[in-house]
Amino acid sequence: MSAETLSRKQVRERYLALEKKGLFDQHVDSIDMDKAIPVTKDYHYYPKSLSEWLVRTARYELGVRPFMRKINNRCLETEVVGRKNLRGVKSAIVVCNHVHMFDCVAIKKAMKGHYLNVVAASFNNFKGKLGDGMRASGMLPLPASFDGMKSFEAALEKSLRKRHYVLFFPERAEWWYYHKLRPFKDGAFHYAIKYGVPIVPCYISFAPRKKPFPNFEGDYPERMIVHILSPIYPDGQADFSHERERLKGEAFEECADCYERSYGVRLSYGD
Repeated sequence: MSAETLSRKQVRERYLALEKKGLFDQHVDSIDMDKAIPVTKDYHYYPKSLSEWLVRTARYELGVRPFMRKINNRCLETEVVGRKNLRGVKSAIVVCNHVHMFDCVAIKKAMKGHYLNVVAASFNNFKGKLGDGMRASGMLPLPASFDGMKSFEAALEKSLRKRHYVLFFPERAEWWYYHKLRPFKDGAFHYAIKYGVPIVPCYISFAPRKKPFPNFEGDYPERMIVHILSPIYPDGQADFSHERERLKGEAFEECADCYERSYGVRLSYGD
């Protein structure tokens, strides 16, 4: 599939049209699977050899880390509030609204001191230097088919047992600079129960930039504020499906409340 290039105005028009239809999980930007490395049942998430580990580590320290610092400081002007809510949380699944291709970079800053893996759609497992950098920074791409789920879940469990944080975007699709919160999918909350780790809800709000960003397309029109909200702990003794809905509902409510406090309006759609 060849990618269609959209202007920022066209992106906004598309997701506002989807909002009116109640189609909150639809991708707005085009997807080009030809640019991605397939995520099959044989895909390995962690380095298999010392040399592979050394290459990934060097790539991260020399390339990815300085790049993320620039993105957070200059492009997104990332601010973090609520760090106190991470005290005592050794391993967790982090959930957040998905509003920019680099919002995971802002979450990495917010989770400073904790290694953060990022769950991503299979089409984000890019070939070339961009994909190499994403894999070096801890991306866990979802498999394109069911037969790859065993490898994905093994990598997810390994990450959590290593006391990593793992970021899911439960809205599923990225909507560029969309302020409202969209309905959550089940996956992150399913795994929080399965592996016995808390959910850390986060909400990204936007505010006027402190310094203008010189970009004709307007890629960074507002600065980004990451709100780290109160952790929600699963009850391993409760009915699984009911507990999944409880976790999902409470996480959504925390984020929705944060949206309403941030903008001073009630959460509603189609207006």
